[in-house]
Amino acid sequence: MSFTRYCRKQSKYSLLAMALLGVLFVGYLDYITGYEVSLFLFYAGPILYAVWFTDRNCTILVVLLSAVVWWWADAMAGHPYATTWVHVWETGVRLVFFGFVGIGGSALKSRQLSIEAWATNIEQVRELERAIVAAGEREQERLGADINDGLCQYLGGLVWFTGSLRDHLSERCRPEARLAGELHELLRDAIVQARNIAHEMPALRQEKETRAGR
Repeated sequence: MSFTRYCRKQSKYSLLAMALLGVLFVGYLDYITGYEVSLFLFYAGPILYAVWFTDRNCTILVVLLSAVVWWWADAMAGHPYATTWVHVWETGVRLVFFGFVGIGGSALKSRQLSIEAWATNIEQVRELERAIVAAGEREQERLGADINDGLCQYLGGLVWFTGSLRDHLSERCRPEARLAGELHELLRDAIVQARNIAHEMPALRQEKETRAGR
């Protein structure tokens, strides 16, 4: 299981606790290294973690805590400042930096979510296309079976009837025998054409699949 999947399965408060522990850990390292070596850039890690796996309110809390912890670590390390205003200014600069990290991380997260949603929509559209194609294929198969088993059988009955009528009229030398014979031939041609259509449907479907594969 990947780290991202593991985190997404955790509750929001568990993820917030992990982000806060990350801030405290960085603050402790910032304290023990002294004010000569500032580790304020590493506070971006817990902030981005909160951005990615929690909500906006949790991210704001982590940003504020990062500023407070940095101020505490800096003060406990004995960083000398010329005036109180300089100390306040440095703390404000760090807070603004942490805020920009949160805002930038939120923008990246929104972009990533948009890309994932777009990819999901594309996959859904493809699934719908495949379902439509499958439904069309089933309808073609059903139509071909109806033509072959239904219409052709019905036309076959008419062919037999017109053939009998033609023979009956021919035996009595009736002029209508010629018309009955023509009707008989037309119906036979209709059966041939209907069967050709029913047999060509699978070939047309295979041709479409081949073109789609290309």
